[in-house]
Amino acid sequence: MSEKRLNSNSRQKYVGAALTGLYCAMVSAMPAFANGDVSTITNGISNGAQQIWNILVGVVAPIAAVALAVCAIKILWGGQRAAEEAKSTAIKIVIGIAIVLLAPSIISAVKGWFTQSTWGF
Repeated sequence: MSEKRLNSNSRQKYVGAALTGLYCAMVSAMPAFANGDVSTITNGISNGAQQIWNILVGVVAPIAAVALAVCAIKILWGGQRAAEEAKSTAIKIVIGIAIVLLAPSIISAVKGWFTQSTWGF
């Protein structure tokens, strides 16, 4: 039983590392969309970031929907222990979806902190 649990945890770590690597590769590719003067580069990076976000939402939404469906099945028919694990997983999925969907708003807010001249400089 513990070997099965260990393999499941290892698999989750590998999937997390692979997704993180994919995201880093996509972010690293953003400057490739940009060329020219500062405004052109800024617009290119912005367009690249929008394209990456669109891809991320397109990938995350279906995976999250399937994962939530599996969690629902485990909650309904999996027994008490499986239901507890499924609830925990469902909460993590919802938090992940919220982070992905709120990313543009968070980035805009942080960008606003540094572009506004309210600091008196």
